[in-house]
Amino acid sequence: MHFTILDNSIIIVLFALLVIVACRMQKYTRSVADFLAANRCAKRYLLTVAGSTVGMGFISVVGSWELYYKVGFSGIWWILMLLPAVSMLLSISGFVTYRLRSTMAMTTAEFFELRYSRKFRIFAGIVAWASGVLNYGLFPAIAGRCLIYLLGLPQYTTSIAGIEINLTLALVIGCLLAVAVLFATMGGQITIIVTEFCQGQFVSIATFMVIIILLIKVDWHSIISVLSSAPQGRSMLDPFDIKEVQGFNLWYFIFQIVLTIYGYNAWQGSQSYNYSAISPHEARMAGILTGWRNYITNVFLFFVPVCIFTVLHGSGYTFSAEQINSDLASIADPQVRGQLTVPVGLMRLLPIGAVGLLCASFIAGNISTDTTYLHSWGSIMVQDVIMPLRGKPFSPKAHIKALRLSILSIGLFAFFFSLFFNLKDFIFMYFAITGAIYLGGAGAVILGGLYWKRGTTAGAWAAMIIGSGCSVIGIVLQNIFWPYFLPNLKLKYPSLLGNVPDVFPLTGMEMAFIFAIVALAAYIIVSLLTKHEESLEFDKLFHRNKKVVEEKKKPAGKWNLFSRFGIGKEFTTSDKVIAIASISLTLFWVIVFIVGNIINSRVGISKAIWGKWWTFYFIINVTVSAVVAVWLFVGGLINFRDLVHLLKEKSRDNLDDGYVVGRSRLNEIEKEQVHLPQKDNSTVG
Repeated sequence: MHFTILDNSIIIVLFALLVIVACRMQKYTRSVADFLAANRCAKRYLLTVAGSTVGMGFISVVGSWELYYKVGFSGIWWILMLLPAVSMLLSISGFVTYRLRSTMAMTTAEFFELRYSRKFRIFAGIVAWASGVLNYGLFPAIAGRCLIYLLGLPQYTTSIAGIEINLTLALVIGCLLAVAVLFATMGGQITIIVTEFCQGQFVSIATFMVIIILLIKVDWHSIISVLSSAPQGRSMLDPFDIKEVQGFNLWYFIFQIVLTIYGYNAWQGSQSYNYSAISPHEARMAGILTGWRNYITNVFLFFVPVCIFTVLHGSGYTFSAEQINSDLASIADPQVRGQLTVPVGLMRLLPIGAVGLLCASFIAGNISTDTTYLHSWGSIMVQDVIMPLRGKPFSPKAHIKALRLSILSIGLFAFFFSLFFNLKDFIFMYFAITGAIYLGGAGAVILGGLYWKRGTTAGAWAAMIIGSGCSVIGIVLQNIFWPYFLPNLKLKYPSLLGNVPDVFPLTGMEMAFIFAIVALAAYIIVSLLTKHEESLEFDKLFHRNKKVVEEKKKPAGKWNLFSRFGIGKEFTTSDKVIAIASISLTLFWVIVFIVGNIINSRVGISKAIWGKWWTFYFIINVTVSAVVAVWLFVGGLINFRDLVHLLKEKSRDNLDDGYVVGRSRLNEIEKEQVHLPQKDNSTVG
């Protein structure tokens, strides 16, 4: 690798900037609400840029590159044309997001106590924590290996008690986690949201820089030509000809879309962003804007791997291909080699300076992901397990201390798990099955809890137990029983087990889909068979004004197109423009998707036409991305200023700590009893 002093300097400058910003923002953390949800002071653009950066960590980027290196542009048809359309429509309607924010909860499991019971909150908190920590535990390993190979670091190993340990990997993982723990514990969500905003802006700059350089170095016509030469059943241009692609066939994308709707906003890896908005409407607008922000990241995620594939398989890039293959040959583990093919290839193609900018953006995205996940899982353990079990709230100082210790413990677990766990599947498949431990049941519990009064606590228990139980069994079968026990059993009992396949027959995505369907059925059936809870008050749960509720009960007037998409009175003129533009672009892609499917089923579409279509698609996406980058940069700076102003002026309520009594928060009970809010501006951090 050609890493120079200039490249190192870029990384050092970025890190120094982040430390300065984190230190300056730490002073605003004066309460538990500050630490957990930035005291609900964040506005749309800040939430959008900071929240989107969470998905730009090493593991997410490498996982996407691993996928698109295999399927090329074919995967875009199912993921980037249909899935964003689904997500955008869900965002505009405020699906799940609006109602969750209306509950004023600071974690999803807190909502579970308000809607179901404290015991269920504790159980769901444990399941969410276990699922999240296991899912996150692999993040540092992928990031550490990427940095080792990208920076060309020498690797040293040792053996302790017969176990081989990669000392270089341990050092890199330790440094990455130390920085993330530092940022997460300094000021909680306040320092996280601000540092991630800075990192997000930096990542946007690096993204466009990489795209421009690759457009200069890799000819577009060569890309289309090389991709069109893929064999039948594994097409990288025709999305209807990918049935032979291992793991990432048509059913993978269909299941992903269904699970996106089922588990929308259920995953708690970045749950603090769901509760940091200044209002439910700002949370909804942030969701809409995230759809626009995704244009920037999506271009980066699908364009880079097809360029590397072209260089390695095209005829005009022999010298670069030899260098990349030489670097990859030094990676002994085939699974790791596959994960690092694109990042190693990209480093070879970039010039001096650009390499440092890219590595800095990788590190920035990784810090963003780590801090958010550490904060989320650490908070869930305290808020949704320890505090409810304790039976009484902490003092403010003790509460924040417990949160910091919990975050530190997650960091320690991730360090050792990353050092010793060896992944046996694709990254996204691992995500799907470990995430299903919680999401398999949580999707049903959240949707039923928010939208179905008939849903019962017994139904919630059934869905969560069945969803998580099936997922744990799936993990054990795929990662323990099949690779380590089955081979010996087949030798011992050949007549009985001889026909059992050597590879586990279901992928992580297939298992996640099946378990979600089973859990949803359990929720519905058990809820219908058990008694509805009379004490549940939906209006109070969502803090609805009685006058507003009565207005909604009145017969509807003239049909309104805006209302069909959930665009109500809280939308300003500019909000409506953003929403209409979002709907229009989304519907355009949906129409193209439908028409494309019809044409392909009737007359078929040639590779040449697919090549022209992907050229048009790329131009549209790059153009939109450039406009969105400027738009969010300016809006984000304004929201950053507003955040600082609000945190300076806003008084603190030390009873706003997420502790629930019955189906009400402690601060609400106290206010009803004394008719005055109990507030304290003292610093507790």
